Amino acid sequence: NRIIQKYAPGQVGRYNDDFEPRAFGDNIQKWGTRTILIESGGYPEDVEKQEIRKLNYVSILSAIYTIAKGNYKELPLEEYEKIPENDRKLFDLKIEKVTYELMGNNYILDLGIHRLEVEKEDDSNFWYSSRIIDQGDLSTYYGYEDFNAEGYTVKQGGIYPEVLENMQELEQLDFADVLRSGFNYVRVANIPEKALNSPFPINVVGKNFELPDFKLEVGGNPSFLLQKDGEYKYALVNGFLLDLNDGNKKINFDFSHKNGMIYR
Repeated sequence: NRIIQKYAPGQVGRYNDDFEPRAFGDNIQKWGTRTILIESGGYPEDVEKQEIRKLNYVSILSAIYTIAKGNYKELPLEEYEKIPENDRKLFDLKIEKVTYELMGNNYILDLGIHRLEVEKEDDSNFWYSSRIIDQGDLSTYYGYEDFNAEGYTVKQGGIYPEVLENMQELEQLDFADVLRSGFNYVRVANIPEKALNSPFPINVVGKNFELPDFKLEVGGNPSFLLQKDGEYKYALVNGFLLDLNDGNKKINFDFSHKNGMIYR
């Protein structure tokens, strides 16, 4: 822990000592083998987990050195007990103080969003299927990315009126203009059967798809618009926040390592 604090201060936690019969590491200890279990979380802007790999390397190397030298015998157990217990209070995106209209009333709430990684069948890569994990008062929670939405109102995005023939035609769209016009979805007549997601900053729907009634709820996909002063200033597409505040200029979104959804 002391070594890791040099590289990731305040980012080390420990699990409680309860025995978990389904846990692999706990059962190794049960049969009498001494075990050091390292579990790795995420790191901002590190999709490929390279920073986490570095920290794991440092942890393992320092542990081997300490065991080889016997220095661990001099470390008091109290030092381990001082490490705070692990808790899940971190979202990929936290939206704070957004206004949500429900049954004629306005409510102020926070949204906690996770971008869940879905492996492709050949395990060569993954894509994102985002979800609202929690909502309400999330003042004691944090986000890799935080957005203060005070003064912004959640609005459902509609379906773009023009039906595109295929996915290639999406490349011709000005996505910022489409989103600023109030559309989160584009209808495509011929969606490839193997297409799992939209590689563009827009959600794709089939030619007969109908939008369900809009509501914010835990488990729902976070795709909507944020309106202020009568204009759409930001858009959420599959849990990714897009800034539309650039007048009438065409905005080139950096959507690498990101994706929209496909609904057939």
